[in-house]
Amino acid sequence: TSKFDPKDPTIVYAATGEGNGGLNGCGVLRSGDGGNTWTTGLTGLRSTAGTGGPFLSLVVDPATAGSASSSILLGATLFSNAGIVRSVNSGASWTPVLNTGPASSIVAHPTKPGTFYAGDRVTTPATSRGVYRSADVGLTWSQLPPFPSVDPNSIGRVEVAMSKATPGVVWALVGDRSTSGFLGLFKFDEATSTWTQLAADG
Repeated sequence: TSKFDPKDPTIVYAATGEGNGGLNGCGVLRSGDGGNTWTTGLTGLRSTAGTGGPFLSLVVDPATAGSASSSILLGATLFSNAGIVRSVNSGASWTPVLNTGPASSIVAHPTKPGTFYAGDRVTTPATSRGVYRSADVGLTWSQLPPFPSVDPNSIGRVEVAMSKATPGVVWALVGDRSTSGFLGLFKFDEATSTWTQLAADG
């Protein structure tokens, strides 16, 4: 996955690896000239402890964006020891901040600076699977209530999304780890802290 810096589009990040195919990457690459040249993982832009691995999602914190040395980045990884990793130096180094295992997605809140949501598909315990929220730019995370009428043992990949049109709502598409199908599409209301499953055909 790739991301342009929201303040300086000449800064581009490429989070490498393919989570669905099980292909490890070389961490996160960075370009400072619009993608013409890249700093590779061999020079420091690796994920954790000098090792590579697949990133499924990457976000650049809008409030700290625009810097080649001090922007905060958050990445969702398939590392067994770190679901969400965080960089405070534009990707030069990374620290695990949600050590639950594989994570699927991250999204920045459209109107609340510093707030992020992440979909987590940790292997064990099953009760830790679901959606997490951070209100301190990814430093700490808390799990949202479980999805209604869903056996956590069945939860696979969790993709989250938000929209400026309805900033108090988080959508989550939940995969079935047994069938590779879908368990459902859910909507979280920040005001009531509750999930609602949405009707879907097909």
